[in-house]
Amino acid sequence: MSEPRRNKFEWLVVVIFIIVSFALRSRARLMPRAGDDWAQQQMIEGDWCVRRGPLSLYDFGGRTVADRRALMDSGAWPWWSHPQLSLVMFRPMSSVLLHLDVLIAGHHTTFAHIHSLCWWALALLAVYCWLRIVFPLRIALFALALLCVEESATVPVVWIANRNALVAMTFSGFGLAALASARNRGSTRLAMLCALLLFAALMASEYALCFFGYAVATEFGPRGNLALRRSHSILAWAVPFGVWVLLYRYYGAGVSGSSVYIDPITDPTRFARVLPARIALLLRHLITTFPITDPNPLRVGPTLVPTLPILLGLIFCVWIASQSYDSNLRHTIVRLSCGTLFSLFPAVGSFTSARLALAGSIGVAVAFAIVLDGLVVTLSSRPQTKLKVVQLTILIPATVLIIVFHLVYATRSVLTETENWIQTYTNNERGLSHSQLNLREIRNGTVILIAAADMQTLLYAPSVLAAHGIPHLCAWRVLSVHPGPVLLRRTDAFTLDVVLLGSEWLTSSAETLFRSTDQPLSVGQRITVRDMTATVMKMGRLGPLQMRFVFNRSLDDRSIQLVWSSAHGLRRIPRLTVGRTVVVPAAQMPSR
Repeated sequence: MSEPRRNKFEWLVVVIFIIVSFALRSRARLMPRAGDDWAQQQMIEGDWCVRRGPLSLYDFGGRTVADRRALMDSGAWPWWSHPQLSLVMFRPMSSVLLHLDVLIAGHHTTFAHIHSLCWWALALLAVYCWLRIVFPLRIALFALALLCVEESATVPVVWIANRNALVAMTFSGFGLAALASARNRGSTRLAMLCALLLFAALMASEYALCFFGYAVATEFGPRGNLALRRSHSILAWAVPFGVWVLLYRYYGAGVSGSSVYIDPITDPTRFARVLPARIALLLRHLITTFPITDPNPLRVGPTLVPTLPILLGLIFCVWIASQSYDSNLRHTIVRLSCGTLFSLFPAVGSFTSARLALAGSIGVAVAFAIVLDGLVVTLSSRPQTKLKVVQLTILIPATVLIIVFHLVYATRSVLTETENWIQTYTNNERGLSHSQLNLREIRNGTVILIAAADMQTLLYAPSVLAAHGIPHLCAWRVLSVHPGPVLLRRTDAFTLDVVLLGSEWLTSSAETLFRSTDQPLSVGQRITVRDMTATVMKMGRLGPLQMRFVFNRSLDDRSIQLVWSSAHGLRRIPRLTVGRTVVVPAAQMPSR
């Protein structure tokens, strides 16, 4: 086949792969708003408790004391939030893209999801352009096929607020392609283009730092015939990183006061403590596709012990498959392997989730592609040697496992997880819209939810209710996030004692997101928000067992409504007389 025909065939295959991946995930267009989407919609419309501009839709508060106070007074942050809590993300480009969605399509989410799918297609193209420069055609195509059904891309595609990861992946992929070309050709202009693309990726999301791991790893080992000077190569990614750090700090971005999000700069000790367990969990998921069941692992043993033999097995298979490659290609494989590990380091700052492994999935897909390519090369070699028999003995079972888990099972997982997200949040919105509230009395009133069963109800129930015609609340108070029954005792006209049966406060990830476990509450400690004071009455091993809530209005006031979360929406609790004790059933996520 002539060179022009081979190129046409190559790009035809690439386009087909991308179209198949687009179609596979196309049901994402049916996904309703979820989580942060509600807050960002309110920010755009000017209805959020704190004003946000077009560049700051990922600023969820904490840069100033006034910010924190407004968020806690309105109920956008729960009452137990850490006094130094900060959840400020610096993603100006992604913020502008969210504004663009609303300007074009208003409240409809279909356009926003198609927008996300287009970024996913571009991201695949960008990564392929990069891989095609550093690897032979067959390896690049095999890797692209595996990435098309990669499970870690499901959440960024279906969740509008998480699109920032796809935008960062797109610019990072093109930036790494420019860097690889610059190193091969000795082109300073391409190095400058790389710097611009990587800076654009950082403007989209700090998740771009994960892709910087691959850029750093390219500087390892012998340079071979590379024409670009090492200093220019380093500057191509170091300069945009340095400029971004300055902007990041100037803006006041970062996280603090949370156990779920950890900033390695402000809290290096805790970051180092969770690093091994979280990286091991992400690696195990990438290699085996097994789901991540513990989003916040702390103990290294239970995650590292099963991950290590799996990782060593993959390394051995790649080593066997690469025996027929030249030394330059083997050095490239080693550098990419290091880059895969480096790409997981920035992701450790968040709770462990498959979506954070998106950058690492590129390196793992290449590793699998090398195994597949090694089998093809081995089968096509003519001499029957002992080495060939050993290679076939190892590579054939490995290929079968890759096809079963990373093509067949992965495709099924993408479809299943996409459908689960759609059903979960569609049902949740429907359930909340059926809430049993007195609409005449709720306007500018306070709704007190005894316990939330999920993050959407905890933080965004008022936004969902407002979207369905229920008036905006003056305040939204969630007293706990608890999976079991709750005992309520009204001690006087203004006071409610709450006892969690079978659990404690500040033990779930939904609670420790807003307050670090390194800053626990203590008996007698008081936290005051605009219309309520919470006092710790009794402590358990990790958090409070009993709390006292004193309100600035009588609980008999019609503007106050006590509710509990059921599968059929929020349900009113009959007004308690002074001295009466009731047990509220376990909270459920509204879903019917």
